Amino acid sequence: MLYQLSIQCLIAGEMLYFLGCIYMDSYIRYKSVRTFAFISSLLLLLTSTSALATEKQTPEHAAPKKFLQHKEPENNADNIENDKIGMFAEHIQTAADVLSSSPSELTEQAKSYALGKLKNTVSTEAQKWLSQFGTAKINFSLDRKGKLDNSSLDLLLPFYDNKADWLFFTQLGYRNKDSRNTLNLGLGGRYFTPDWMYGVNTFFDHDITGKNKRLGLGGEAWTDYVKLSANTYWRLSDWQQSPNEKIYEERPANGFDLNGEFFLPAYPNLGGKLSYEQYFGDNVALFNRDTKQKNPSLARFGLNYTPIPLVTMGVDYKSGSGGRSETLFLANLNYRFGVPFSVQLSPDNVASMRTLAGSRYDLVERNNHIVLDYKKKTELQISLKDINGYSGQQQEVPAKVVSDSPSQVTWRVGDGNGFKDNGGQLPLHGNPIAITLPKYIYKGKNSYPIYARVQDDSSGQSKEAEMHVTVVPFIVKDTKITSDSESAYTLAATLTYGKDSDPALPAGTVIDDVKWTVEPPNDAMTLNWDKSGKTNDKGQLTATITSTKPFKDIKVYLEMNGMPKVEIGSVNFSGSGEPEPKPKPEIKSLIVKPETPISVNDPNGVFTFVATVVDAEGVPLRNQKINPKWRLVRDNKNLTLEEGSDSTDGNGQLTATLRNKTHQPAEDQVGLLIEGADEKLSNSVVFTIEGEQPVSVQSVTVDPVGILEATGTDKDKYTFTAKVVDAKGWPYANQPVDPNWKSNIYPAPAGMKVEPLSQSTDQHGLIKATVTSTQAVNKARMELTIKGGSHVFSTDTFSFLAADIDDLGKVTLGDLEIYDGKDKPVTAPEHKIPGDGKTAYTYKVLVKNSGGHVVPNQSLAGVTWKAETDASELPKRLDLQPDTDATTDEKGYLTAKLRSGVGLDDVTVTVKVTSKNNKDDQNVTANHPVSFTAEEKISNIEVFSDSINSPMPLKRTQDDGLENIFDKARVRLIGDDDNPIDYSQQDVSHESPYGFVHINKNSGEISVPYNNLADIRSPFDVIANVVDRKTKAKYTYKYTFNLKRYIFTPNFGSSKYVQFTDPPGADPNTSCKTLDSEHSFGYSNKEFVQVADYLENDNDSKNVLINEYGRDLEAWGIVPKDTNGYLWLKGDSSYSAYNYQTGKLSQVDGMGATGSKIYHGRMFCKIDLPAKNAKK
Repeated sequence: MLYQLSIQCLIAGEMLYFLGCIYMDSYIRYKSVRTFAFISSLLLLLTSTSALATEKQTPEHAAPKKFLQHKEPENNADNIENDKIGMFAEHIQTAADVLSSSPSELTEQAKSYALGKLKNTVSTEAQKWLSQFGTAKINFSLDRKGKLDNSSLDLLLPFYDNKADWLFFTQLGYRNKDSRNTLNLGLGGRYFTPDWMYGVNTFFDHDITGKNKRLGLGGEAWTDYVKLSANTYWRLSDWQQSPNEKIYEERPANGFDLNGEFFLPAYPNLGGKLSYEQYFGDNVALFNRDTKQKNPSLARFGLNYTPIPLVTMGVDYKSGSGGRSETLFLANLNYRFGVPFSVQLSPDNVASMRTLAGSRYDLVERNNHIVLDYKKKTELQISLKDINGYSGQQQEVPAKVVSDSPSQVTWRVGDGNGFKDNGGQLPLHGNPIAITLPKYIYKGKNSYPIYARVQDDSSGQSKEAEMHVTVVPFIVKDTKITSDSESAYTLAATLTYGKDSDPALPAGTVIDDVKWTVEPPNDAMTLNWDKSGKTNDKGQLTATITSTKPFKDIKVYLEMNGMPKVEIGSVNFSGSGEPEPKPKPEIKSLIVKPETPISVNDPNGVFTFVATVVDAEGVPLRNQKINPKWRLVRDNKNLTLEEGSDSTDGNGQLTATLRNKTHQPAEDQVGLLIEGADEKLSNSVVFTIEGEQPVSVQSVTVDPVGILEATGTDKDKYTFTAKVVDAKGWPYANQPVDPNWKSNIYPAPAGMKVEPLSQSTDQHGLIKATVTSTQAVNKARMELTIKGGSHVFSTDTFSFLAADIDDLGKVTLGDLEIYDGKDKPVTAPEHKIPGDGKTAYTYKVLVKNSGGHVVPNQSLAGVTWKAETDASELPKRLDLQPDTDATTDEKGYLTAKLRSGVGLDDVTVTVKVTSKNNKDDQNVTANHPVSFTAEEKISNIEVFSDSINSPMPLKRTQDDGLENIFDKARVRLIGDDDNPIDYSQQDVSHESPYGFVHINKNSGEISVPYNNLADIRSPFDVIANVVDRKTKAKYTYKYTFNLKRYIFTPNFGSSKYVQFTDPPGADPNTSCKTLDSEHSFGYSNKEFVQVADYLENDNDSKNVLINEYGRDLEAWGIVPKDTNGYLWLKGDSSYSAYNYQTGKLSQVDGMGATGSKIYHGRMFCKIDLPAKNAKK
């Protein structure tokens, strides 16, 4: 319970006098001193004062009560007298309070009294001055330390007031509470009716100290004896550090309040106040800063009694959330200057204080303090997420830091983990950072710990977090093989990493050591791919394969990033150099009916297998010949598999049936293999004796799980354990089961050995087998079949990697033997085979162990083949390919084939086997270099002009041909890569059997001078022999020309145009036929160019003039640059005028025809080849 008596006295004139009294001794023990204090207080009553008032103690956010309106006093002397009476009463009360104090309290009473005088004097005088402009309320609070804590100023300023119904105002406020300075800026309007006032307002509240901002919206409704208001508050700022609560953040709390003041009209001396306010948040400080509650609310109930205007007494009761309550007793003296004291003592004047007219300029009733919501700050935290990715991938790695003042995040890798040695890059500072993943190490450790540390600048505390960066291998997500009708298959492997269900790699991802191979290899096939290893926009690695011979079931493999090769698919070639177009089949499903066992005694007991075959797009391949291969997986001799048609039906399905021919219990599984697709296996089927349930394999597990090395020894051995159960699921213990172990690889690798450990189960129903291998195996599964036909594949795959020679003991290589394309030994360096990209040299090297024994079927790690010449670089068409995946054959030989698509001399081949410790490396070079002869290839040509404004060169193939030439026409042979021969990088020599062709030795430009036209014999060949200076590769190109006509326009000097006539004139130089020798190069068989030779004819000939050179005759230099544009041509039965600038063809009218149009232009003439010399 809180008892409060609030009395504020404003005294100015006596202040200096009273300050002299407060410094008396703090311990007044004698009555004489008390008597002196009492006399001093009486003397104050005789001193004139400028102000005397009492102020009601109200909450900080409450609006002040306006004084009663009053009339001017009739007698100023009476006013002065009344003021003195009031002053006398005031000082009497003050003196009584002082003298009633104990000696120990007297000094503090004196200090408080003096400070109160000072504060009230300033407040009253300032409020009186500001009230000239509106309504002012000032709480000037000066504490004993001279600080203005808990002071406030509110000012209402009207900016439009018609003194009747409308009032618009602004309200400004400043306050200090709890060491916070707050500004309030508001706008409002009030509308007055004879009985009511209605108002709206909006406020912007700014806590300058705490940087908190809030918006308020409010409404008012007043009448005589009643004042109602409501406000809502919305925060404008978010969480930030609290200046007073170091471990908290703060923000304004959203909320609202409702206020009402009521007075009894019949008895206005008695009034009441009701208010309710609530704010929302988890830790709202509504009562005080130390009391934080969730969504707190506060209800206030007040009762006051005003017997006379000078005195108000009352009690307020506050009840809030959490059971908090407070009671406040009030006793206020409300003295008004300028109002006669008798008026303030009259009970009749209380009623005028409660009217609407007296409250027109009252301040808005609202909570001007920002109520705050608090949130406890979290202690310093740092966390990281593990990441995985592929070699060389850049990933952004953020560290999640929770701190108000974090320092820079520092990063480090674990000691000695090889992260940076394998190409990983880690910035030392920053958040987030861009990390570059290291290279994936096959069979190595690919998980790296990374650490991040952060320090809190304010507390000095630091914490470190750990993450693991895992580099995963690339995975072939999907494959696609499409046939290019022109020359090749396009191979595409869509790549991802981690799991094949993950999205494809982004475009431009660089993958190391990309290599495409085929099996079996053949000289007639050529593989091409981008050696940079970049993926395309679909996340694919692509390659093309061509062949000049027919092949079937050529398997294509992809190797990358040091991983074992992966089969992409198979292709077939028809032999024409073009792939055989066919859709890639895929077995979508293989189902069996019925799904339950069949009795061996059922004469109609048949299992039916139905396979649905689709193309790459998932569309069923209907009514197509597939040539399926059905098989019994365990080859149970008691069963008969009957194949259906070798073509799909109308639903794209194939069928087969299975019968029991011996009436013996049996179990098996059916497999279907079709060309170009992986084998599909059905569920197991069972023939059983009625009443007897066979035993079955429940599971097959492998130990260890992972990848071993293909050493063929016990240290690299898998152990497979199968659990056999009876029909009820109990272990089938200590019973023979006739196990048959085999892998799902067909045919089984020659170097893999499967060894059953027993023929019977143990006491737990388990049976085991071991697997070793000298040959690489990738993701195989082991299958167990037992008596009765039950079988199960192992849940996990097993893989053997090629063995390091250090793990095989001392391994040596024999001589590197060479065989030519006919398998004859090459014993002399002069031996040559065609450089046709198909014929190959075969290289063989025998591998032996430390005991001198050959090592058959052994996969070796670190095997590299290398071809070299004395040139600065190798030609792209030189290809050295191992026959197998670094695995010796059954005789212990490693083999490779060398092919070349160009002529090349003195190629030396070396094979090297590198050990992991680099101490036992084996390196063997062939005894002789080998050579390839350049094969003559049909070349394309490009046609261009010697004209200054020549268009871009036009490419023409041998099939296109070239029939028209003219004076400025030039031709050049194109190299094998469809680019002009680069004379700056290649040495070129030309051959032509006839002297009528002119070949520029420096540029390779081919032309036919007009004076050699009579010597042309078509067709004729031009051959280019090319030697590349960098690679020393040799190329031979040939193009066969078949020239038929020479095109020209005669030049008559200044009289360059002639009149077109039909028929042409017979005089000299009036037509192409009558041209003299000077204008026809001395040839007699000159003639008009026919329309069919120039423009497209009905057959759309590829050798008409505009198809060989285009329509821009001026740019090509066929005709001079002209403004006329008309050419005189010959049609089938008449002559025509053709405007090559507009493309318009017009008929030339006969001589003298009525209304005929006369055309002038140039003759367009030709000489058929070979030309005929004119008679002299």
